Amino acid sequence: MESTRTISDAQKATSLCLLDSIETTAILQLPHCYADYRRSKHLIEFSCARQLYEELDHADLKNRVSQLNSCRQYAYFARNSETGKIRVISNSCHLRWCPVCSDVKRVRIRSAVSEWLSHVRRPKFITLTMSHTTIAIETQIKKLYRAFRLLRQHKFIKQAMRGGIWFFQIKKSKDGNRWHPHLHIVADSDFIDKRLLSLEWFETTGDSYIVDIQEVKKEDEVSEYVSRYCSKPCKLSDFTKTDRHKIADVLHGKRLCGRFGTGAKCDFKSRPVKGTSEWQRLGNWSDFISNRPFDRTVQSIMLAWVRDEPVEYDICKALILQENPETTVPAISPIVPKYRQAYFVDFVHL
Repeated sequence: MESTRTISDAQKATSLCLLDSIETTAILQLPHCYADYRRSKHLIEFSCARQLYEELDHADLKNRVSQLNSCRQYAYFARNSETGKIRVISNSCHLRWCPVCSDVKRVRIRSAVSEWLSHVRRPKFITLTMSHTTIAIETQIKKLYRAFRLLRQHKFIKQAMRGGIWFFQIKKSKDGNRWHPHLHIVADSDFIDKRLLSLEWFETTGDSYIVDIQEVKKEDEVSEYVSRYCSKPCKLSDFTKTDRHKIADVLHGKRLCGRFGTGAKCDFKSRPVKGTSEWQRLGNWSDFISNRPFDRTVQSIMLAWVRDEPVEYDICKALILQENPETTVPAISPIVPKYRQAYFVDFVHL
């Protein structure tokens, strides 16, 4: 949809000249492969994930390493026909331990939790821990999950807690001999005395009484913390090679976060992309990077992407006509795509 506001060539040139040093550096240093750009923020975690999947593939003869390596390999710039905003659309592997997919999931969950918290009057942040023991981690996790389900059925807790969001986190003791699984809950709850909560937890578990409950004062910080562990239960780089394999094996197929009661309104589950027809393809990531030094149109689009600003239709018109021939007559564009991708699922912004 063409915008009623236009930008002159002089204004576009001025806009490019106003690019500050941080944005200039960000654009100049972008690699030709989008996957390299996304992984550059998670090099250690990606290396640990690849090593883990190599071991798992060797054990069960699957091909997850190939999935991981292909994640974000195919990407293109697109413009929203309604808002004019620019996004990068790419393929993804959806593997649990992929740090790039986890990062995308984290952003989505953070937004959902922030939205939900804005409607909760006095949210509480609760931590439920298990007593330190050398019992097998599988047994501890099973006991932790069962105890949490039973705790929510206690009359005292049921009356005070209307709902919430829970997520699992796992650590290991400093001596490396004992696992430390625990649950965090962001609760829509009335006041709960910490001593009473401790007694209820001890009654449920039979041996664990250490709990914590605090009123949420900074919603943004809590949303960030929740999203970090809802997207993955731990950092693989914090554990040894043997422990990584153990964690992946024990947590395979297990839910690591969930919602209950009023928390069900917080929708952080992955959904199929809707409204893709509103996103008009502009060109491949690699073509944009190659053409950026001498193409003013590409420069304007990438500048808008970095600044999260809209781009006028007239600026992108030639690219839109060429990249979307099914909707209109093709037009000449300075960028020649090297390939097309048939399936993209995630919208990713810098």
